[in-house]
Amino acid sequence: MKIILTPNQVENLIPQEDEDFVIAWREKNGSFPGFRQLQQSGQRVESTLSTHPKSNMTTKEYVDKHLGKFLNLIVAKLSNEMGISLSDKKRGARRYVSKDAKKILRSELEVLTYNIFVIENIANQIEVDSKRFKNICQGKEPDFVWENKKIIIEVAGMEGEDYWKKLNFAEDCFKNLGYTVYVIDARKFEKQSKYIAYYKYLCQLLGFDVKQEVIDSPYKYLGYSEPTKNFKEKYIEDNINSIPYTLQQRYNLNKYLNQLYGYGIKEYKKRQGIKRFRHSVDKNEIIKFKKENPQMSNSKIADHFGLSKNTVQQLTTGLLAR
Repeated sequence: MKIILTPNQVENLIPQEDEDFVIAWREKNGSFPGFRQLQQSGQRVESTLSTHPKSNMTTKEYVDKHLGKFLNLIVAKLSNEMGISLSDKKRGARRYVSKDAKKILRSELEVLTYNIFVIENIANQIEVDSKRFKNICQGKEPDFVWENKKIIIEVAGMEGEDYWKKLNFAEDCFKNLGYTVYVIDARKFEKQSKYIAYYKYLCQLLGFDVKQEVIDSPYKYLGYSEPTKNFKEKYIEDNINSIPYTLQQRYNLNKYLNQLYGYGIKEYKKRQGIKRFRHSVDKNEIIKFKKENPQMSNSKIADHFGLSKNTVQQLTTGLLAR
């Protein structure tokens, strides 16, 4: 039997201090806490929220004995309030946003790898999922290419003989092209949430100094499980006028617009008065023309721009007396 809870019942069910803890964790670490993360953090509740009644508990004890039964409800409630979609869970989906908000990656360790380059101020030297080897190395697109150092990094987290066979072939192919190749078996780090160990390992491989800021709070560098509302709004603002769109731009724009407003590109452009096509007439151009020619009828303005009279009338109603 399924039991459906109303929003008010959910509100009454969740202890306020537990919701406060999840909010504080997200503010501190950049993403909602996961059950496994809390079990593996090695911290006490007080390190996230000192005023919590269970502040002396470890986060493992806290999530095992208490928070676990509320955690999914709290995350669902807060994600809804913040406009963050948690629905896209398929394997390989890009769900993790880098700290510079320039890349969306597939896993926690991929985004941690990229964020290490951000920390080292060399992210602009890194190619992500480079396509230039696709026709040479059996379609393989390496996760990270550091061309200046002739280094390729593969964060390998999948199971399966075919996957590793293809990866081993690609590794040999990249090496034959003159690259140093690091294939990192992410499974041994990811399954036990050994983020600090992974960070230290990668620093050792690449010759970076280990930074205490990452050791103290590795979760800050694991990205968000879904782009934030601000990220989506900025993406729309930066890409809506890029005509024509690439397939990826069209997909992301429609996805983010529907998540934020409940409609896609066509309706958004109509409501905002934005050109739908490269040679479309901008709404502001029509309004400006009307102001400059107040005595011209809507029919003549429509003829001037090659539009319908109704379109001109809708855009200029109330602007000036006819």
